[in-house]
Amino acid sequence: KYYVPNNAVLVIAGDIDIAKTKKLVESYFGEVPSGTPVTRTKITEDPITKEVVDTAFDSNIQIPAIMAAYRIPGMTSKESKMLEMASSVLSGGKSSRMYKKMVDEKKNSLQVGSFNYALEDYGSYITYALPSGEVSLDTLLRDMDEEVAKLQTELISEKEFTKMQNQMENEFVGTNSRMMGVAENLANGYTFHNNTNEINTQLDELRKITPQDIQDVARKYLNKNQRVVLYYLPKTK
Repeated sequence: KYYVPNNAVLVIAGDIDIAKTKKLVESYFGEVPSGTPVTRTKITEDPITKEVVDTAFDSNIQIPAIMAAYRIPGMTSKESKMLEMASSVLSGGKSSRMYKKMVDEKKNSLQVGSFNYALEDYGSYITYALPSGEVSLDTLLRDMDEEVAKLQTELISEKEFTKMQNQMENEFVGTNSRMMGVAENLANGYTFHNNTNEINTQLDELRKITPQDIQDVARKYLNKNQRVVLYYLPKTK
């Protein structure tokens, strides 16, 4: 139903002979039937207005974890990039806020992180931590929440902002210095933005984001009454 030519994007990047490449594409894929039209249903979720707390047990893990997930806009929203930059401040590298506080200074976490899990219609912004020793998961959640609250109440410093911009620009340039990265970005631009030129505007859009934008999205989406908290625990006999 879905893996058919009329629901696919084919990108070929590199030093190619275009006419010859088109013939090769035709020879490999020309005989594949188009397929029936794909009907897509736009899903609308009711907002989360009260914190949901749950516990999951897994017999395959030995170390517990605590996670908090917030529903956020999909990948085509400008706010998605702003939340990505917020992640860079909180946990992007060993000099980030959560890492320095919880891994280096307090030493209560083996690992801590936050990331923007961007999908097409919605996404999830997730913070998580793995405890060191017998530290309680509630302690880790409290420490992470404190850093999120600072993001909501204080503008990030110019030094942090410059570092974060450099990180994201380096990542963008690094990805697009490889043919596979170029091909993936072109495919994503067409699939999700209906615009193959989106690859050429990404960097400009990143540079337009301000510290105030980052504070605004943190205030708008990263609130306790808008999240799911999950205690992820080893399952014992």
